Amino acid sequence: MDGRMTINRKKMKAMEFLIRQQAARTFIEEALDVKTGREPLSTVLADGQLLCQLIQKIDQNLIPKYNINPKHGAQKRENIQFFNDSVKAKFKMDPYVIIPSDVVEEVFPVKLVDCVLVLAQRIGEYSPERITNKLDINRARMEADFTEEEMSNAEELLKKENCTPMDKLGINPNSSDNKEKEEEEKRRKEEEEENKKKIEEEEKRKKEEEEKKREEEERLKKEEEERIRKEEEERKRKEEEEEKLRKEEEERKKKEEEERKRKEEEERIKREEEERLRKEEEERKRKEEEERLRKEEEERKRKEEEERLNREEEEKKREEEKEEENVKQRKEEEKKENPHTNESKTSENPAAERNAQQHQTNNYLWLIFVLVLLICLKICS
Repeated sequence: MDGRMTINRKKMKAMEFLIRQQAARTFIEEALDVKTGREPLSTVLADGQLLCQLIQKIDQNLIPKYNINPKHGAQKRENIQFFNDSVKAKFKMDPYVIIPSDVVEEVFPVKLVDCVLVLAQRIGEYSPERITNKLDINRARMEADFTEEEMSNAEELLKKENCTPMDKLGINPNSSDNKEKEEEEKRRKEEEEENKKKIEEEEKRKKEEEEKKREEEERLKKEEEERIRKEEEERKRKEEEEEKLRKEEEERKKKEEEERKRKEEEERIKREEEERLRKEEEERKRKEEEERLRKEEEERKRKEEEERLNREEEEKKREEEKEEENVKQRKEEEKKENPHTNESKTSENPAAERNAQQHQTNNYLWLIFVLVLLICLKICS
């Protein structure tokens, strides 16, 4: 009977270990978005890379650099030591740290699983914003589906380790050991009290944060209202300035347009005046030219008239001289032919001579009149 109970107790412990190992595996996979398969967690974490990545996910400064793909045990142990130093500094996990050589050699897997589970619990308390997935033992228990080989391997590991899993999360294997139950009950009560205190502190902290948040929101609201008011005043001031500048610009453009029109008008008047003066000048020159031509024409006509008169006068003189010569010749002929008749004719010659003298006088007077007329025309021009 005692032997059968011992076998059942070993199976229960192995099952509980596998459930806790699965919970730790799920937490790591969801936190890092990786898949670890169904290998024992001690084998997966033996080189320390996933443990360092988990710490970096929480705070990059805790492990700035670690050994990637370590080739020998020293580098693996160094990675495990990086992990230990970080969890002790950040999460106060001094009682739960693991020995690097044990992890590398894959001994004491229960301590490794418990360390990961406690870390998951502490992350929820210290850094809930960095890793959002929660440790869920009950889900692992419900999803438990282990093969006989996995169960036997777990029993072998527990037999080698010769210890029971450290339960820090309120999950206990069924055991008939009263001492273990009492210790578990004591730990549970202590954890309940501690959790109660934490809950009260968390509620108080949340209330204070909410109060601060309300005050901050109120302050931000007032600042926003003040900012909006100032922006509105600034906008109105800018609009007034822009309106003023726009009116000034319009006034300036209006003055410039008026000045431009005035100058164009003055330019137009000036051009018209210049055109008028040019035309007057041209008209004056034209008139002067016409007057000059007219005078030249008159002068030419006058000269022609004078020449004509002179020619006529000379012609008359020549005719008179010829007439006188003819008269003299006739007289001489008559004297020669008839001396008696010459006396009678001589008595008639004085009258003819007087007529001839009168005609000559008239010609002289006409010439003088023409000359005076030409002189008067020249003076008037």
